[in-house]
Amino acid sequence: RHLSNGTLRPDATYTITRDPNTQNEKNLLFFLEVDRATTPLTSHHHYNVQSKLAIYASYFDDRGYHELGPFNGFRVTILVPDDQRLHQIRQHLLTANFDFVLLAETSQIDPTLFTLPLWTTFTRQHVCLFGPIRGDKPGPPVPTSDVESSTNSRTYEESHSVIKDVYEATQH
Repeated sequence: RHLSNGTLRPDATYTITRDPNTQNEKNLLFFLEVDRATTPLTSHHHYNVQSKLAIYASYFDDRGYHELGPFNGFRVTILVPDDQRLHQIRQHLLTANFDFVLLAETSQIDPTLFTLPLWTTFTRQHVCLFGPIRGDKPGPPVPTSDVESSTNSRTYEESHSVIKDVYEATQH
């Protein structure tokens, strides 16, 4: 999907409804990137991970995501092939202070991808996509909105299927 700035093309864009049909219903906006470790992390002459994440940061600052709905923000979720690449990207996130990005290894693609703290922040905190985890353990400060519903919202299972399909499509 091309977003309004013309240069941002995530592998997938998805929304998930948290606490549907309740007073606490929230729609969460995510951009999925599947990293196969083929794009350089930084480069002065080529497309690279650092520059793509800077475009996401600009998209956030310019509130360009409002073209997708009445969201208060978004998260970029990046699936990486292994722990080494996760560490490399996390170092770049820390340097650039890109706290809107969550990382996970592709080996973790299953339904727990959404409900367990399998995602890693740039500060190495393990978090869940949906904010607070059962009990009193904190999750990520996921930007959300108070919109009542979204026809694009997905259940955990539907979103898992979308992520798995996007991942498999990028492997060919």
